[in-house]
Amino acid sequence: MEVLNGKHGKFTEEFKRQAVLAAGRPEVSRSGIARELGVNESLIRRWAREEGKDGLNSHAGKGIRSAESMGLERLRRELNRVRMERDALKKALGCFARDPA
Repeated sequence: MEVLNGKHGKFTEEFKRQAVLAAGRPEVSRSGIARELGVNESLIRRWAREEGKDGLNSHAGKGIRSAESMGLERLRRELNRVRMERDALKKALGCFARDPA
């Protein structure tokens, strides 16, 4: 597992995911994992928030979102936007259809 990404010492996404997963196991403490990895506990907490988890020790089914689930969420947002645009166009069409010219 590669820890650093690039010149600036940023952690890789894989490292962050693994840290969040390790800290989320009920049999270990978050502070112990942070010490083991050499990072601050608050950093792991922030990574977990960024990944969309409710808490590090949440239920097993609420893990880090996969690329597929993020893609589905993006498509749902886009579908809602398109539906709103469609509804607005229907209303506009109705106004023009009723207008006696």
